Amino acid sequence: MQGNKSLLERLARLPGGKRLFWILAQRFIAGEKVEDALDQTAHLNALGFPVILDYVGENNQSFGAIQTAEEKYLAVFSLARKRDLNAEVSLKLTQFGLETDRYRRWWEDCPEILLILEEASQSAVRMWLDAELLETRDSLWNFVEFALEKVSFLGAAFQAYGNAGFNIASAAYGGSA
Repeated sequence: MQGNKSLLERLARLPGGKRLFWILAQRFIAGEKVEDALDQTAHLNALGFPVILDYVGENNQSFGAIQTAEEKYLAVFSLARKRDLNAEVSLKLTQFGLETDRYRRWWEDCPEILLILEEASQSAVRMWLDAELLETRDSLWNFVEFALEKVSFLGAAFQAYGNAGFNIASAAYGGSA
């Protein structure tokens, strides 16, 4: 796995490498702004496709980064509701301080995540909790138990890096839409 990462890093440093990556990734990126992503969502909805929106970014350590993530998610809920879009939201808990300590209830110290859960529930937006690392599994499940009391629909997706370099994905559902 490490060899692939260093190869990609080397390719990105080549003249035009970043531009090439952007061209290849564009079909998977809805836009750089919330409005761009919602425009793409409306387009895909018109073609009959539901959408799961994913705000890219992991492991926020600063309060400012957590607040920025909160603002982005709240904007998605508000604008999607106004535009009556068929969109679900993938919420990366590591953007809000998820730690690997499975015994700590980190969300109790994070009013931003509580506000997002409240807004999701009021907006009737389906939410997916996204965990990138196996080390966050126990903390995620603890948070799912707490969040199911607040949100009408909640799923959890593990996209974890296994020791052998393969991905593990699973989901758990609660509530109804």
